[in-house]
Order: sequence, then C-alpha cells, then structure tokens
Amino acid sequence: MAFRFQLVVAAALALGGCRCAGRRAALSPDELAEISAALVWVNEASGTAQVHRFLPDGGAQPLTTGPRSHFPFAAWRGGLVIAASEGEADQHLEQPLWLAPDGGVVALQPPSRRARSLALTRELDALLLESGVEGFSEIVRVDLEGATRLTSNPEGNFEPQSLPGGEVLFVSSRDGNPNLYRAPADGGAQRRLTDDGAEDLSPRVSPDGATVAFLSSRRGFDELFLLPCAGGVASPLLRAPLPAGPAQPTPREAVHREVSFGPDGRTIWFTGRSGAGRLRVWRAEVSTGMATAFTDGTADDDQARPSADGRWVVWVSTRDGNAELYVARADGSGVTRLTRDPAAAWLPVWR
Repeated sequence: MAFRFQLVVAAALALGGCRCAGRRAALSPDELAEISAALVWVNEASGTAQVHRFLPDGGAQPLTTGPRSHFPFAAWRGGLVIAASEGEADQHLEQPLWLAPDGGVVALQPPSRRARSLALTRELDALLLESGVEGFSEIVRVDLEGATRLTSNPEGNFEPQSLPGGEVLFVSSRDGNPNLYRAPADGGAQRRLTDDGAEDLSPRVSPDGATVAFLSSRRGFDELFLLPCAGGVASPLLRAPLPAGPAQPTPREAVHREVSFGPDGRTIWFTGRSGAGRLRVWRAEVSTGMATAFTDGTADDDQARPSADGRWVVWVSTRDGNAELYVARADGSGVTRLTRDPAAAWLPVWR
C-alpha cells in the first residue's frame, strides 16, 4: 500500500516576541528531498499503527504491515529499531524488532508485556530498553547476540538513557515514587540521583552526558528540571512560566512534555502548555532558562524532534484539522506540511 502526500507550505502568524515557525522563505526542493529521505513516522490508515517512509517520487510506503501495530524508535546499524504491539489487557504483548538493511526482520527479544523506551547506547553498538521478559519492567542492554539485564526490582525500572563509559541513567519506583538512578554498565551497585516526594520521569541526557533534563511534579504539574548526571541539586529549566498564548474556551492543565536536547546541547525542545492555551512547541536555552515559542499556539503542536545536524525540526500539528507532520528550519522559517492523509500521522523519527 502506498498513499500520496503533498508538500504544502503553510503560513504561520508571528506573535509579538514569538519566533514562530513559518515566518520566512519556504524550504527548497533540495531541502525537502533531504528531509523526506531521513524521516519515518506512524500512520494509521490500515486500522493499525504502521511505520512509513517517504518515497523519492512524492509517495509514502509502509515499512511494516500486518495485524500488529508497529512504532519506530531509532536508526541502528544501518537499519531501524521498532517495537511491535498486539492484544489488550491481559493479552497485551510488545516486542523489540530490528528492520535490517537487507530487508530482514530480527527479533531482539521474545514478546513480553513490556518493550518500551528504546534508546541507543553512546557507543551505538547496543540498545537499552524497558523489558518485561524477566520481570514487570527491567532495564536491559540488547544487541544482536543477546540481552543483559541491568536491574532487578519488582516495583519496576523505566526509561533508560545512556551515559558515558557505558553507565545507564533510568527511572525506578523501588523506593516509592519514581526517581532517577544510575547504574554501571555491568549492572552493579546503583545510585539514587533524586529523592523527592514527587514523581521524576522522562529523563533525557545531554549530548555530552553531563546533564539530565527530566519532568517532575514537585511544583504541582509536570515541569522541566535539570540535574548534573553526577548528582547534585535539581533546578527548574525555565526562569519564568510559559505565557498562555491564544486563549481557549476550556482551560486545560499546565504541562511540559516531549523533551529533546538539540545536537549541540545548548538548547532543549519541548511541548508546553499553560492553563489557558494549547500545546505549543518551545525552544529553551539551557544557559539562561529563557524559552521561545516555536509554534504560534493556534492549534495543538507536539512531538518536536530536531534533526541530528540541528538544521530542521519536525513535529505533529492539528492546525489543518488532522494530526499531520510539519517541518521547518530550526530558526522557525519555511514551515511545510509533509503529510496529507485522512488518517493521523505521528511519532516522527529521524533516521
């Protein structure tokens, strides 16, 4: 199955003090070709979530099919790591898979109740993930030769991130509320990094491995905090609350989510919302804590992902009435709609 997409350049309103996407020249055909070749995403046109890629002729092609849903995570060893999901409730199963460069599909672990939060190790020769093969949710390191369990706690361990020297940073509920921990590469003695009565979740380690950005509810809503990976005192990323943006008829809870460091480590991209506005994509400077709106707040914008070279940002937007992929230069110019399909498009991943 293949469906057609059109590249439609969208205009975005520039708000006062907002460096919002869409203000300047459209992306060139060469830029669009390079961007399209580097992206995969999820489309639900078949009735289940399947991974798709763009074709050079302007079409799109599914990389996965079948009754199971599939979700992309990261490029690895010339191929793509994905997760398969099927069933509901007690029958639910997940499985990490590798789509090899030769077109083969390699099972990285057997199906279990959990195969989530896949991340590359810094040496790029292995993967980290939450696995249910040997417990409720344990952190394992996986390569083509097998898996090594790094944690063992019935309360659960989640969301691994790679640190220099093979160490792993992750979330654990072993002491009650979820907190951040780090463990050596061999799965030895582990150290707790946060000790707060709130929930600390969704860690993202900076490119240099020195800082972790994470979400914490310690001030009443899911908010971005920064912490040295070596340990210390966590502090809020932002120096001031996010402005509300265009008001909506029904206020919604404030939230930060979908956190990504830029490739230089100096900026953090995230989704944020005040109590009165929609989800917007924001870019924050790590050194100053100042945030700049990347989208204008007239629709829900989410799942922003900067490219590996920092030139572009792709995200999901409902600005045209359906969840579609959009892309722009990192300075906010050239906003372009990449997908145009009645089914939702989401979870973009750069290859």
